[in-house]
Amino acid sequence: MRLAQAQKEDAAVLSAAIEREYEAAFFYRSVLGGSALGPSAALVQTIASDHDAHRAFLADVVSDAGIAVPAAKETYPLPLGLRDDAAVVRAAIDAEEAGLQAGLRDVSVLILPQHREGVAAIVAVQAQHVSLLRLTQGLDPVPRAFLADGLS
Repeated sequence: MRLAQAQKEDAAVLSAAIEREYEAAFFYRSVLGGSALGPSAALVQTIASDHDAHRAFLADVVSDAGIAVPAAKETYPLPLGLRDDAAVVRAAIDAEEAGLQAGLRDVSVLILPQHREGVAAIVAVQAQHVSLLRLTQGLDPVPRAFLADGLS
């Protein structure tokens, strides 16, 4: 496969990843602007900044391939019931786990090694997000089954 074609195919996958980063950033910025967030605010701010960096990296890759970077929507759906810090963190865990799964799928279909490596790095950061968010809830940083099986 020619490089230009591989870049174009990868750009389609990466454009979808950019959309997910826009949505994640919208979620975090929305909860940072609300009154439900408490002790987890600093962590949420850090995670929001990470998602901004992920989006910028992905946009550079897509742009370098000569593909138009998708624009962010004005709004994205937010989870219901974000009434307190614990609810926000639970929603963040769900969002990060979904992003993690999507990122793993992306790594499996990307063609160019540098794109796989870049997305794999994002996946690693999202796994850290999940672990840190779980810790704020008094949960093990990874599911207990992983600990019992020696997979941590």
